[in-house]
Amino acid sequence: MRWWRNQLGLNTYNKVMIRNRREDTDIDFTDRTIDTRTFNPTPKERELYQAVSDYVKGAYSQDQGQKLVLMLLQKEVVSSPVALKKTIEKRLYDQSELTHADELESILDLIDEIDTVTKQERLLDIVEEARDNVEMGRVIVFTQFRATQQEILDRLAAEGYTVHAFHGGHSSSEKERIIEDFEEEGGVLVSTDSMSEGRNLQFCNMLVNLDLPWNPMRVEQRIGRVHRIGQKRDVFIFNMALKDTVEEYVLERLYHKIDLFQQSVGELSSILSRLEESGTSFEDQIFDRLVNADSEVDLENDFDAMAVDLQEQRELADKLEEFNNGVFEGFDLGESDD
Repeated sequence: MRWWRNQLGLNTYNKVMIRNRREDTDIDFTDRTIDTRTFNPTPKERELYQAVSDYVKGAYSQDQGQKLVLMLLQKEVVSSPVALKKTIEKRLYDQSELTHADELESILDLIDEIDTVTKQERLLDIVEEARDNVEMGRVIVFTQFRATQQEILDRLAAEGYTVHAFHGGHSSSEKERIIEDFEEEGGVLVSTDSMSEGRNLQFCNMLVNLDLPWNPMRVEQRIGRVHRIGQKRDVFIFNMALKDTVEEYVLERLYHKIDLFQQSVGELSSILSRLEESGTSFEDQIFDRLVNADSEVDLENDFDAMAVDLQEQRELADKLEEFNNGVFEGFDLGESDD
């Protein structure tokens, strides 16, 4: 009897999640068009990326307690040099006796030598496409870092674009006004992930992921700001990544393996919860593969293995949904005819 009660509780929960799937509802969602653009970094950007990756691996091998800040550096290096610089300078200032300080100083020197930021140059191309093809040129650009956000805003404003900033430092009333201005004036809204939940922007149908979170749920939450009930147009999602970086591995080997950009939050939750049953988060698994790989070939193989795990978890989730559907189709819940 207890088994049936447990099964009923589990299956009822999963049934609720299933109803959140787009294909299993009567809601007519518009289509998503995904455009993934990977770019060759400049030689200086490549040198910077390698220096940061080497530092992260070396520092982590000596002190695993630094995991969060090292993970942050690995994400910032593919977002923008200015975001990376701010974190390194703070790290050097806060810890005057920091191990590997010389390496960090060398990384700062490499940052100062970069005069072309590839992603920002290519972002201008996408924004120009929006100005020519989208109502009022509206496009939302997401980044994880405030320093990157500010540099993008300055660059776009200098190019004559109408720009709007959205981040967690704004008050609730300021956030409402920013959204209203974006709707009325058009242009480019550059946002941090503080807007990835709780805001409805169906009046916009074009979104750019300048840098990609390692947590797939956060990616879907970003997209959910524009691709939701009330959106009357097809939605266009542009993903940007630098070639031969962990960002490209995450995008091409993992996110596309589970068809992330066509999944709902409910579907992703089911896949990831099974993958993370060991107690290790998705981000931790990515970082561990990055720092423990002995070569680029090993890293590629590790990501391929993780992709296989993801695919298996997706297939298991699909089988569970089919089982639940079959159970509930013939299951009498004892509901009254009254």
